[in-house]
Amino acid sequence: MAHHIGNGCYGVLTINADGSYSYQASGKAGSAGNADVFTYTITDGNGLQSTTTLTINIGQEVETAQANPDTQAYYVGNVEDNLDIQGGNVVQVAGLSLLNTVNVALPTNGFKFVVAEGTEQDVTLGVSGSTALSIALGAVTLDLILINTDTNQIVGVIKDGITATPTGFLGLSLEYAGGGEFERIGAGNYMVVISSPTTEGLIGSILNLNLGTSISMEVTDSTKYVTGNVLHTDSDGRCWRYR
Repeated sequence: MAHHIGNGCYGVLTINADGSYSYQASGKAGSAGNADVFTYTITDGNGLQSTTTLTINIGQEVETAQANPDTQAYYVGNVEDNLDIQGGNVVQVAGLSLLNTVNVALPTNGFKFVVAEGTEQDVTLGVSGSTALSIALGAVTLDLILINTDTNQIVGVIKDGITATPTGFLGLSLEYAGGGEFERIGAGNYMVVISSPTTEGLIGSILNLNLGTSISMEVTDSTKYVTGNVLHTDSDGRCWRYR
């Protein structure tokens, strides 16, 4: 069970019943060099209590956590240290759905990014642009699909995150717009594609379409998490737990 401690000046701290904690930095400008300090109560097996503080230092580099029975400190590095945006072309693949294995060949030049080992990341994506197609159909909604290319598994879907609207003479062009956020992405290599669970109609006609440079996909925001554990054993062998 997670216990929300509260909002700090520069992020939000959550502590779980097992002592693990997660701190999500807000990414505010000018936060580097400052600190969030949270105070909470821990209880041992005999019911004895102790007030403890956890200090999150916002810095340029991730440092080793330092802890003693009364205080803990952790450093939060810049988002760029966690997320390597490799970019690439926007591609469209039909017939994909959540938690399926991708059974089609993915293009090597698709939109990719890497989340660093030992980290988690929120990633917000924006899609825009238009492409010419020799078909005239109404507007359709498409999904944003997140694929872990290490395992070839679909690990996230933003349902109806993209709208493709006919524009231009006779509606022969499609205007793409939309986006969304994938939360708490674990370490690994990823590709994001546009898709629909059906291979019929419009999507079937542009199956595996490489939209190239006419459609752009970009990371518009990203937030990384810091994790740790507030449990510790003192010199008498007592295990203190968050309460």
